[in-house]
Amino acid sequence: GESVSGDHHPHLMKVRRQTKMMASIEGLDKVGVFQRMALAKGNNKPFLVNRCGIMFPAAAKGVFEIDVDVHNFQAMAVKGLDMSKNMLKSLVIDTAILLEGQEISELPERVLTCFRLYHPDFNNVMAHIDDLHAMNHVKHE
Repeated sequence: GESVSGDHHPHLMKVRRQTKMMASIEGLDKVGVFQRMALAKGNNKPFLVNRCGIMFPAAAKGVFEIDVDVHNFQAMAVKGLDMSKNMLKSLVIDTAILLEGQEISELPERVLTCFRLYHPDFNNVMAHIDDLHAMNHVKHE
């Protein structure tokens, strides 16, 4: 395996290019038809985190942190998420993080971690992308 300590910058690590996320959305029947169609396209489909993810060993021993910055998603996805903030409150989103198997020895793929967002309300999120970068910079020093 690849080390995550010492001189390895987290963005250059092979594991970053293999990290996938997958979201399963419950409650699509509670949203409008346009939103339902848009969300259904990505529902239960894995996507590579790659340029959206920042990964590093956390301060606690044995903990590996994965931050996903939705501002780095494709422009259409960012716009869609921004326009859908109010609608997301009616959904339950189960999310899994896994590593993409690129060799026979890495198969079958397995879930590393998962979490549930229950009626998420993103309207009160106050962090700005510049604040997040500053916080990550401080964490890594």
